[in-house]
Amino acid sequence: MTAWVELWSDKHQRPYFVNRRTKETKWDGVETVFQCYDRAVMCRKRRFPHDWNHVLEMNRFILRSLMYDAVKLLVGEHTLEAMHSALMPNPSPMPRLRVLDVGCGKGCDLQKWLFHGEKSIHTLHGIDGSSKSIQKANANLKYWKTIIGFPKEADVRYKVHDLRKKTQWATLFDEQLYDIVSAQFVLPHFFASQRMASAFFTQAAQACRRGGVFIAVYPSE
Repeated sequence: MTAWVELWSDKHQRPYFVNRRTKETKWDGVETVFQCYDRAVMCRKRRFPHDWNHVLEMNRFILRSLMYDAVKLLVGEHTLEAMHSALMPNPSPMPRLRVLDVGCGKGCDLQKWLFHGEKSIHTLHGIDGSSKSIQKANANLKYWKTIIGFPKEADVRYKVHDLRKKTQWATLFDEQLYDIVSAQFVLPHFFASQRMASAFFTQAAQACRRGGVFIAVYPSE
């Protein structure tokens, strides 16, 4: 079986493929990374479990801690503790933080941002290159909105976007920068070359406001 490596053309803004052994290159005829993900998503019929006992699913401890720490950095730990204090006659209003979920997949991190810790997240936008994943994310979002306790005022939206494109992430929704840029288990797809990795981190920096937080989980090989 011939192994093709998918690379990205900045000039043409689309993927191409290289045979590492023969040095042959071609544009079509090989399944792209996102086509592979589309196929995988369609093979998995299960959606979010409709059971509160399974709300904290895989990686719940790691991701929940990272996300809560990110909010603490932005809000201030003292402020969070004050929110829990009944002694404060006029507690300060919770901030309205904006989160960008990069490589959001089927929106599996939605409940971690909106259901855990303080209700300080007002905007959650997700982008992913897999159209089937975004389709699932929107279906899951529709279900989560029926759950008691879901913050109805939260602005949650998902969009199909190839993260390798030059379009700045912050312009995809409403031109505003984000307080938190989150990239969970997506970084390995952007280390095919140093140029691609550099472009990824540049995009993340441009999407995050000054003083904001970038958090990422990189799976160990």
